[in-house]
Amino acid sequence: MRFYKWFAVSLVFVVQIISGCGGGGGGSAVGSPPVISDTTAPIVNSFTMPVTSVSMTVTISSFSATDAIGVTGYLITESSTVPAASEIGWAASAPTSFTFSSIGTKTAYAWAKDAAGNVSNGLPATTIITLVDTIAPTVSSFELSSPSVSLTVPISSLTAADNVGVTGYLVNETSTAPVVSASGWSASAPSSFTFTSAGTKTAYAWAKDAAGNVSNSRSASTAITLPTTKTSTLKFYSQSTNQSELLGGFLLSVILPVGSLLPVDSSGVPLFSAVFLSGQFTGASPQINTYDSVSRKLTVNFASSNDYRLGEFMTVIMTVPFSYVPNPSDITTSFGAWSPSGVGPLDTVTATFTFN
Repeated sequence: MRFYKWFAVSLVFVVQIISGCGGGGGGSAVGSPPVISDTTAPIVNSFTMPVTSVSMTVTISSFSATDAIGVTGYLITESSTVPAASEIGWAASAPTSFTFSSIGTKTAYAWAKDAAGNVSNGLPATTIITLVDTIAPTVSSFELSSPSVSLTVPISSLTAADNVGVTGYLVNETSTAPVVSASGWSASAPSSFTFTSAGTKTAYAWAKDAAGNVSNSRSASTAITLPTTKTSTLKFYSQSTNQSELLGGFLLSVILPVGSLLPVDSSGVPLFSAVFLSGQFTGASPQINTYDSVSRKLTVNFASSNDYRLGEFMTVIMTVPFSYVPNPSDITTSFGAWSPSGVGPLDTVTATFTFN
């Protein structure tokens, strides 16, 4: 008995399609798949944000887009100008927030693009941004001039900073923080501060912002030593119903305020630096110049053949207690004037004075 082996053979036939003209020979080419051109831009279907925001970074409530083939990029801008497909900022997925450049009523525009570089129209959304400022200003420097001989002390330095902006400055003598409605706040840093008394004193500087946040204080100290006396000045002026009147001399008696002093020489005559002719009479010297320190009476007598116009004629510089406030009613005067020829008095001429 014989045994036979059978072999299965698989044949693969390759069919080549030849394109040509007519039935004869000629050139041939393998067929290529057709090229599809995408000119349809994506569409942004939805883009919404909250109506209001307390931050410049606003949450995106919804942002969706579709495309005939597929969306490949998402972008949000503050400009309504269509962005280029190559512009920086495109993201592969829709962003969940957007940061604006400033506060107020703001509009953002959502865009989408596809792989062919087609960019959609922008879909706008609007929000109102109002920042909630909870950060208080900081007083960075505060210095007082020291020592001082006055209750009003110059401020050498006062600066403050805030994340939004400083709107007020205040200097006081208490370490308790002032309320934003307290009196004394100023829009700019003060250049001086007046203390209530002398001695070693401490002042506190504060700053506030528009949201009502008040800074911590910054302190500075000074030593105030007040003088016991100060100078006050009397200036005398002649006047008349006839302002063309000319003077040749005068006699003036003045009783000075209680507590006032005039410097005198060894003979009791007031020093020229304290009592002197001025104005129209500058350079001239009185014939009689006496002062009684008990009654505080000053007498000045001047006579000349020269002609002097009406106006300022004498100055008195006295020493008074530091706390004294010049008061014209504390001055008593008696005045008489005569003509240049010395013939007689000029009854129409009177004297006035200023006191400070």
